[in-house]
Amino acid sequence: SGEKIYTAGNADKQTVITAMGLDGKILWQAKNGPVASRSYPGARGTPTICCGKLYHLAPDGAMTCLNSETGKEIWSMNVLEKFKGENCTWGLSESLLVDSKNVFCVVGGKKTSIVALDKATGKTAWTSPSIGDKPGYASPIIVEYGGIKQIVTSMSESIVGVSVDTGKILWKFKHKVRLDQNIMTPIY
Repeated sequence: SGEKIYTAGNADKQTVITAMGLDGKILWQAKNGPVASRSYPGARGTPTICCGKLYHLAPDGAMTCLNSETGKEIWSMNVLEKFKGENCTWGLSESLLVDSKNVFCVVGGKKTSIVALDKATGKTAWTSPSIGDKPGYASPIIVEYGGIKQIVTSMSESIVGVSVDTGKILWKFKHKVRLDQNIMTPIY
């Protein structure tokens, strides 16, 4: 994006986001929480770039918004701690979804399923009701169907559609698979 390559991985005991030039030279690096405490170490989701900002989610819930040119932190939080989410077996794996106002994150658990955060400040815009599933290993997409914009994503045991504007659960399709491994990003 913008003549830069962005990626994430482990360095020492930290999850690190790296920006490189097209020649592979490191331009900046920024930390986003500790290395995942789960089996199979390493970052899962890739950084999302939108409007001069970079958004990244680490496997244990550390979420950050950085200036994509400089790597300077704009805001950060641990979404699993803040929203009492319930991590999946091998750690959060989604590449965050951003629209005109918000960044969306699947936190799962007994309190909520998906959260919308103001993309500029990180303040909570809405939380969706819990459907009782943990997060899946997929990245959500936005679909418009019948004039309704919705987030569609895989959870641990289902596929769901949630209103982009309110977080209301619009539909749920039970999809139980071995080891709760709903991995594929939906396609519409």
